[in-house]
Amino acid sequence: MVKFFGKEACDLYIDRIKNAVRIANNDIGFQTIPRLSLRYLSNFKLELLDSLVSADYEKYRYKTVYPSKGTDIEKKALKDEDYHVLNENFKTKMLYRALAGSEGYAKCFVTAEYMFSILKEDNNLDYTSVVAGYLKSIEQLIYRIVMINVDKATEEDNYWIKGCYPKNRKDASYMSRKHPKTHRDQVRFLKKNTKYFDIEMGPLIWCLYDNDIYRVSDAGIEIIHDFLRRYSDECRNEHFHKDNIEDFNTVEKIRNNTHMLMYFLLGGCKLTGDPEEDKTALGFAHTSYDVLYKRIQSLPRSVSRFHIQFDNEIIRARRLFDQPDTVYDENGSFRSALSFVYEENYNEEREENGKADIIISAENMPRKMWYEVYGGEKFEIQW
Repeated sequence: MVKFFGKEACDLYIDRIKNAVRIANNDIGFQTIPRLSLRYLSNFKLELLDSLVSADYEKYRYKTVYPSKGTDIEKKALKDEDYHVLNENFKTKMLYRALAGSEGYAKCFVTAEYMFSILKEDNNLDYTSVVAGYLKSIEQLIYRIVMINVDKATEEDNYWIKGCYPKNRKDASYMSRKHPKTHRDQVRFLKKNTKYFDIEMGPLIWCLYDNDIYRVSDAGIEIIHDFLRRYSDECRNEHFHKDNIEDFNTVEKIRNNTHMLMYFLLGGCKLTGDPEEDKTALGFAHTSYDVLYKRIQSLPRSVSRFHIQFDNEIIRARRLFDQPDTVYDENGSFRSALSFVYEENYNEEREENGKADIIISAENMPRKMWYEVYGGEKFEIQW
């Protein structure tokens, strides 16, 4: 078309066709909503993680849902040194990946994000279910952080949490007390007492605050604590329970606050003390293979030459044209392997029988990898 009519005319034609299709779709009420298949779930999670790690959280501010409660909280922000700690843990140590992992809070968060993506500003809909998903994800993450910390708590720490210890136990006077200020019942923050804990959102928020679980400055702790208390209050007040949420702006505010609090909680709370154990405790999503698999499979089939480094040696290999069918696990992660043969072994017979020399999988990841294009130029594959 460009050859006969010119680029300007073609662009105008395409714009008008797109506009006509949009108007027609609006008239007939047609919209394509992606089904959350394992294939789509895998792509959705990777895109979500990309957005989480690239977000500029220093610019995030708490957005008040109910201004009648005061808007001064919207002006609060942490210090630069706190953001350095938060970014180091959330981004550099990749704790953000926990939000697409296997724990309940991650499933709630991903589901809420999916619902948000398909229900954007639809008229006459109730968004309460989306908000409930965000609230539940924060509740469950706080609970998980509390449980990680109680595993290492000792009696010498002298930590406490709201709860009710049996008064007829001989050690009741040692294991329980009245809070010095509120006079509410508390139990010692110990693993053997977990069945006596009050695990509603309010007491869990105070547990983080009272028991040296944060790793930011004292001023930062006060701000995060204020945010969590306001968030809990705004999402659990009478309006939330008795009325529908039909204002999409309210959902956007709660989503903003949820993203910000996820960043503060994962980046700003003490965990096991061991980076690898932290990943296990949080139900970490190991997405490196997902990214590598997707990037290799997105390359044209004509790109067959690769350079693969497992240890110190770099291997020259060919990608087989026919690869195993794509298989996903229950979380939407790729389980299929990628098949290669050594360059010196490559021939038509090996291509036909599909016998591989090298298998790359989630269990057998290379340290580095490059693909080679016509002319011999190499490009590193990042994951």
